[in-house]
Amino acid sequence: MKLSTSVCAFGAMGNNPLELVQVCQKTRFKHLDFTFRNYLESDDYIEKYKEAKKLADDLGIDFPMIHAPYAYNPCADQESFDIQVEQMRRAFEVCSVLGVDRITVHSGFGFSETKEEMFEKNIQYYKKILPFAEDNGVMIMIENIAEEIYKRKFVVETAEDILFLKNALNGHPLINACWDTGHANTKALDQYDNIKKLGGILKGLHLQDNNGYNDDHMPLLLGTVNFDEVVQGLLDINYDGPFNLECHFINPGKSWPNYRRDFTEQSNAKPLVFDPDEELRFYSIDLIYHMAEYVMNKYNIEVE
Repeated sequence: MKLSTSVCAFGAMGNNPLELVQVCQKTRFKHLDFTFRNYLESDDYIEKYKEAKKLADDLGIDFPMIHAPYAYNPCADQESFDIQVEQMRRAFEVCSVLGVDRITVHSGFGFSETKEEMFEKNIQYYKKILPFAEDNGVMIMIENIAEEIYKRKFVVETAEDILFLKNALNGHPLINACWDTGHANTKALDQYDNIKKLGGILKGLHLQDNNGYNDDHMPLLLGTVNFDEVVQGLLDINYDGPFNLECHFINPGKSWPNYRRDFTEQSNAKPLVFDPDEELRFYSIDLIYHMAEYVMNKYNIEVE
């Protein structure tokens, strides 16, 4: 099974796709889950990803999955809906450039009077982007999120929610799921039960840990997620996607999601450790890899 990582593990060490591949080359990871950030805004976005793909091929790095842009909430208003759809059109084009066959997609959330209304808005959203998926041969993986994280009512949180959307879209074969263990943990969901319910439509993972309160994106085994139940669920459904991490460890002082407190005037302290140097940060990335590798080895899962 491919042990991959989201680019969030790299913190602010890369500011464009090419730089992120260069950072990855300095770690143990050879399988990379891109997050689009704002890289689709420029007119030459295709060329930028072609350049990153060429370097990745030269370095033996591939892209087993990718994360869709989500700066615009399709449930907010018509303008946000339209902009997000255009962002997704571009994202699917990039999937073809990178050779990616699956993309994680956040459903729209909030801005609804009922959960049924939220579902209806998302059904319209997925109907709009499904032609892009079909044209490029890319699976849409609907990700579970959580009200506690997004601070709004009516979001897609459970396996049942994802299955409801798939059924509402006539069971389209390109509609699948990505399970986020950290999001589920803030809801105290039964991870094993939800993974079992998703079964064969589970095609991707966001493996991360937290203490059950915030979306901290901690490395595996540092929080309260029961990863024995997670992995057992994956084995019981014969999961064959990547063992994909979405966590980080040591970041600059002003990096999401753990912002260090500002300096007070009276301390006269120098910022010697506020922004840890790259040597320590690369060490922490390799530790993230090692911790995930440990989990996989315990279950005799071959690490690719």
